[in-house]
Amino acid sequence: MECWQSFFSTLIWQIIVVAVLVAFRKELSQLLARLASVRYGDTEFVFQAQTSEALDPVENKALVIRDEEGFFTNDGIRELVQDSQYLSSNEIIYEVMIVFRTLRQRTWLVFTNEQVFFLLDDEDTRASQRIIQYRQKLEESLPVTTHKESDLSGSGAFQLGKSSYWYYSLDILGGPTPARLRLERFIYKAGG
Repeated sequence: MECWQSFFSTLIWQIIVVAVLVAFRKELSQLLARLASVRYGDTEFVFQAQTSEALDPVENKALVIRDEEGFFTNDGIRELVQDSQYLSSNEIIYEVMIVFRTLRQRTWLVFTNEQVFFLLDDEDTRASQRIIQYRQKLEESLPVTTHKESDLSGSGAFQLGKSSYWYYSLDILGGPTPARLRLERFIYKAGG
């Protein structure tokens, strides 16, 4: 009898936990989506969240220009922006720049003579075709603000003008000062 009581006691707790998880699955999903980083031991993983301002889906041949890991190549990102409806007829792409790289995501900046595009390349944005997350006028992209997030994650964060903060990889842009200088150089170069 005691064995059955122990069994039912354990079973009831498991049922309660599952019921709570099911009842609050939407809230738990939203919480997990907002997590920016996860730390496990001496390692920290950082995730760039999609913005609520993601631009309309873009369908074009650039969706097939990818590397062996499934991410867009530099040429694919360039074509994606070039073929979008977001460039004016006299707009020229000056630079395509990867700024953040993890096993699951890539973040790119595309500088034109008129604006900066923020692109997030991951499984979700490719599926929804909302890789172009945000764009802003080039003249609104200063000042550039940077800071280091964590030595463990190997990432920092930057802001161009009044944009949201975006992650960057320290191994790509360097520490806060070199990252700021490099981003400013691209803005000035694109602006003429």
